[in-house]
Amino acid sequence: MAIRRVNTEYESKLTPVGAQSATGKVECKFYSDGDSALRARIRDLGDVTPEHTLRLFINDVPIGVLERTRNKAELEIDSREGALVPSISAGDEAEIRSGELILTRGIFYED
Repeated sequence: MAIRRVNTEYESKLTPVGAQSATGKVECKFYSDGDSALRARIRDLGDVTPEHTLRLFINDVPIGVLERTRNKAELEIDSREGALVPSISAGDEAEIRSGELILTRGIFYED
């Protein structure tokens, strides 16, 4: 397995919105070989019912559905698997929503 060099990496620390308690982060890496990957993680979902779908939005555009495991949820998107990783820039906004309810929000910065 070849070691890939990261050209650019962006991160968004997700903080709770309103009365929610969920926190997390979204990381997006762009590699020198042209590949890219995104990973969103959220925890402390105790007050969010398991039946609700959790979705990642970047700049109000839906990106994907997080897979929930008990009190946590995660989404991984990797261009090596044929998935389309969104273009990210510093200042872009990430949100994780349950229906219309915004659970967490953060702003991307270059890491």
